[in-house]
Amino acid sequence: SLRGESDQNKQTGIELIGAGGKKADLEVIVMAINSLRGCLDDFRFEIGHSGIFKALADSLGVDEETKEELRDYIESKNYGALSEALEQMPGSSPVRALRQLPRMFGGAEVLEQAYEVFDGCGVTEHLDYLGDLYGRLSRLGLGDKLIFDFGIVHRKDYYTGVVFTAYAHGSGNKVLSGGRYDKLLSKFGFPTPACGFAVDVDAVRKASSHFPRGEGQSP
Repeated sequence: SLRGESDQNKQTGIELIGAGGKKADLEVIVMAINSLRGCLDDFRFEIGHSGIFKALADSLGVDEETKEELRDYIESKNYGALSEALEQMPGSSPVRALRQLPRMFGGAEVLEQAYEVFDGCGVTEHLDYLGDLYGRLSRLGLGDKLIFDFGIVHRKDYYTGVVFTAYAHGSGNKVLSGGRYDKLLSKFGFPTPACGFAVDVDAVRKASSHFPRGEGQSP
């Protein structure tokens, strides 16, 4: 695509297949954070929920192509294109919420803001789920790495629940991404819940090279 980026990258990760629910999500997220902790100190781990964008987009009454355009604008935080696209639609609570979506990231205060921004949009259950996950992860001593990011919508539209990404100082690309995809395996004749993540090995290597050995990073 002539963007100056690599067309290939090395990945490693895990999939927890056959287990659904919060306990399974917690297990995968804890493993993801601890995997990064093994080689990086300076990273942030962002969590969101795929159901939020889906509920907002489905309420607009637009075609799938338009939904995917909105998804792309939000994922890339293209505020100008997103605003222009939404201006073509009648004003409504979902339209106003979508306009705010890529700007909503941060700590626990952002979750409180989300309840106000998404009021009446049918996503309270997803917000409650994220809030409970955040609390449990914080009690496990992982809160210092966590932030909410309601703009995580992932261009791959097979996620059905919690989604997450991680970024590290020294790398412009995601070092990790993943989430829950309970319907994906049914496309291959094996209907079962699943959750997993992939680590971008090249991005982690690039980020870890910014730290001298002996400061908590593995070689």
